[in-house]
Amino acid sequence: MVDNGVFRVARREQHRQTGRELLGPLGVDAKWEHCINVIDGKGNIIESWTQYDSILKRPHFVAINPYDPDKHVWIVDDHSHVVYKMTNDGKRIVQTLGTSDVKGADGTHFNRPTYLAWLPDSTLFVADGYNGTRVAKFDKEGKFLNAWGEGMFKGPHGIFIDREDNLWLADDKDHTVHKFTPDGRFVFFASRDGWITKYDLYNLKTVAEVRAGINTRNAAVSGDGRYVMVANYLPHSLVLLDARDLSPLKVIDVNDGKNKSSRVSAVYDAASRHSFVAALKDIPEVWEISYDEK
Repeated sequence: MVDNGVFRVARREQHRQTGRELLGPLGVDAKWEHCINVIDGKGNIIESWTQYDSILKRPHFVAINPYDPDKHVWIVDDHSHVVYKMTNDGKRIVQTLGTSDVKGADGTHFNRPTYLAWLPDSTLFVADGYNGTRVAKFDKEGKFLNAWGEGMFKGPHGIFIDREDNLWLADDKDHTVHKFTPDGRFVFFASRDGWITKYDLYNLKTVAEVRAGINTRNAAVSGDGRYVMVANYLPHSLVLLDARDLSPLKVIDVNDGKNKSSRVSAVYDAASRHSFVAALKDIPEVWEISYDEK
């Protein structure tokens, strides 16, 4: 993480542990000393916040909210089940989310949280996924708003907000990446047998479902949240759906114009270009399909 040319680094354990033996001698990382260091743009260590060594058990992630004018430093300590908010100079902890050394899954407890992400209004999302199975949402003051994902995620780990304020979540135990609407309410699924599902996480129910293919590879949601594009192996097609109710809008036959058709390997959203990008399997082409009304 970089702040005005200065890197803030949370050190993590360097040794590798198997079920039978510890490889390498116990050293500074096993003792958890100098957990947080400040490094300048030339790679020089200019500060070490050793005042926190006694409370940190495994600092997993360090970040600065890009929308915070005071540039507070956030530390996720997954073994302590807490998230710390510190002043930029590291002199004070101004807020703690979670309860130290007490795991759980509610507004005041985490179960080994991993990463953070913010919306432009400083709404905070916490991936609670080493042992937990949810994403927790807080307002800019740190008030718990809601959480979702239990029963759906296996290990929500990495979390990211794109330019369109959609939330992306990497589930490292399920080997999947999920894309949510900005409010975190709806998630879209694509099954191999062609069914596309829109699921309401607030009410825990399916709100729309349609079959868009026989053998489907994946689906992508447009950056503006209006469309879902489905990539099919069978039939050789791309299918455009209305994201509101999954009603079909257009079926695009995939061929080279010379009677050769192709399976679609995958489709992705290129939000900055307001378009979908599709990779073709049997034709050496990549298609870009705009959803920009201009």
